[in-house]
Amino acid sequence: MEASRKTFVLKIMPLYGLTLLAFTFPYFYKSLSIKRVIATNDVRINQTIESPAAKPTQTALPASISLPRLGINLDVQDGHYNPTTRLWTLSNDSVFYASDVTTPLSSKKSNTLIYGHNRADVLKKTEKLVEGDQLLIKGRNGKLFEYYYVHDNYANPTDTNILGLAAEKPEIRLMTCEGTFYQYRRIMTFRLLKVS
Repeated sequence: MEASRKTFVLKIMPLYGLTLLAFTFPYFYKSLSIKRVIATNDVRINQTIESPAAKPTQTALPASISLPRLGINLDVQDGHYNPTTRLWTLSNDSVFYASDVTTPLSSKKSNTLIYGHNRADVLKKTEKLVEGDQLLIKGRNGKLFEYYYVHDNYANPTDTNILGLAAEKPEIRLMTCEGTFYQYRRIMTFRLLKVS
């Protein structure tokens, strides 16, 4: 009986060790600079992301967006969400900045939302996004905000929680319709790389 107990303890010890390592690892590396591998035109580049606190905050209202790998280049118009009717400003050939319910582009924390139809000449090609894809947003003040793609989330059309999300990092979200009957909203998250 005692031998089987020792064997059991020896078998689960590595699991305890890995669990302890998983929980303590982030604390040992907090002070290191963050490195990200970014995919741009199928070439992987190693870049260091500067700390947002190192520079003064830079903000802008979006004027145009570009996803170079996908060939998307669109002007951004001011759009509005009506919570009573649950309708968004939309057109068949533009994307919109949700100006009355989200924040402008920022080099610090932001909750910027740009949205448009899932049409071939608008955001349809975003179905082919891969992690690290570049998003360029030109501000109305001439500043260029460069982001990289992180992930997708999906929501019901009536779920407006996306409008109240406060990002911990400088991020932007693109939103479009998704599904056989466009019954979902696909929310693509991009993180800031730099502002120039």
